[in-house]
Amino acid sequence: MPRLLGSLHAASLPRPCCSYNRWIILVPMIERLGLSRVVGAVPAAAILAVSLPACGDQPATQDFYVEPSIPENPIAQTQAAAAEVANREALPPTSPILPLGTPELSGQVTVTPVGEDLEIEIRLAGLTAEADLAAHVHRGVCAEGGPVAAALSPVEHGMDGVGISRTAVPAASLPATEPLFVQIHGGMGAPVACGDLTEE
Repeated sequence: MPRLLGSLHAASLPRPCCSYNRWIILVPMIERLGLSRVVGAVPAAAILAVSLPACGDQPATQDFYVEPSIPENPIAQTQAAAAEVANREALPPTSPILPLGTPELSGQVTVTPVGEDLEIEIRLAGLTAEADLAAHVHRGVCAEGGPVAAALSPVEHGMDGVGISRTAVPAASLPATEPLFVQIHGGMGAPVACGDLTEE
């Protein structure tokens, strides 16, 4: 009987993913191979248990994605900043730019009124790649993000590792009574540095 049972090796049989289907397929095969005459009163379930492992082709149990908890007020800092600048008459002349995951980056953004425009200048030190970096002015604060208010000229990499960007933006598009921030993006679009337009 062991030699006959060996002919039912799992590799030679179909591999449906359900053990119920395996019973339907294997019982006729047992009868065709003559096992029912050899084993006599041994139940077919016992033969199945010996000849076929459990559903090993089933996918392993995986951890489910856990949704991160949402703050009670996800724009609290933006609202606080809006209250602080509600009566502001002009954007600050200089504001610091801080790194986001790239410690060697540091810089400053300068805002200069020129007629009906604002000249936005960015100086960013610590650049290691020669590629230019995209830059924008956003509404809101760095800590919470916000929509783009104005696109700026790319920060062009200099020989000394200092990047510079200069852009004339209509003053009406950047009201002083709104919280604003400048954000610089890396090659894949991820932000690498950010600066709220607030007094140093």
